[in-house]
Amino acid sequence: LVAGFCFGKSLILMAQEEEPPPMYINIGFYKVDQENRAAYEMLMKDVFGPIMQKRVDEGCLNNWIFRRVLPNSSLFGEFTHMTLDVMLPGEEGYWNCDANLEEVFPGLSPEVRKYLYQEKNSLRTLVQRVRTSYVAGYTSLTQAPPIAVFNLSKTKSDQYEAKHRDGFADFFAEGSNTVAWHAMKRIDSTAWAKWEWDYLTVDCYETPAKMREPVHFPAEKSRYYQENYGPASD
Repeated sequence: LVAGFCFGKSLILMAQEEEPPPMYINIGFYKVDQENRAAYEMLMKDVFGPIMQKRVDEGCLNNWIFRRVLPNSSLFGEFTHMTLDVMLPGEEGYWNCDANLEEVFPGLSPEVRKYLYQEKNSLRTLVQRVRTSYVAGYTSLTQAPPIAVFNLSKTKSDQYEAKHRDGFADFFAEGSNTVAWHAMKRIDSTAWAKWEWDYLTVDCYETPAKMREPVHFPAEKSRYYQENYGPASD
């Protein structure tokens, strides 16, 4: 799944000696018909984007990202856009955020505010909302990268997550052409279903050309992960 376009700041992770509090990311998947996509993206960028940015600035949300799914993505037929709400460490929601249309755009009448909210919901169909917990990752940027490949998978064992917690982000940063990489496990109850995905990795690139360049992972470290956690596909 390849997703392009973003809004807001990127998630920056700092190395800590103590176990950090959990980081939760809520993801919304939406489908928007072709004739409505331009209007929907304009509304999200120019109206609701600034509201979410204000919530980030006020310190009640770590980050908000809005992405368009590219037509050549494997799941493009199921959803066309995504939103990612990155919570503050240890927080599962941002219920205390009070930034709204009236505050961000003073002077709007109640009728206009109501219309904008109704228009946003009428232009899209909610496919799914999921809750995830951050596992591991890295970023070399201060802003969200333009290209992100979302890999949705059903894990076979806990070894997959254990591998990622075992310094895998540094290994991936050294050998791949990515500018950021993130791993998350799904924690909502639907993830237990037999055919539902329960794990997500995100490979981030600055250009499409970087996606096609060969990778060069250190041989010794590659053997370490294979011997301790099994083949890369497991």
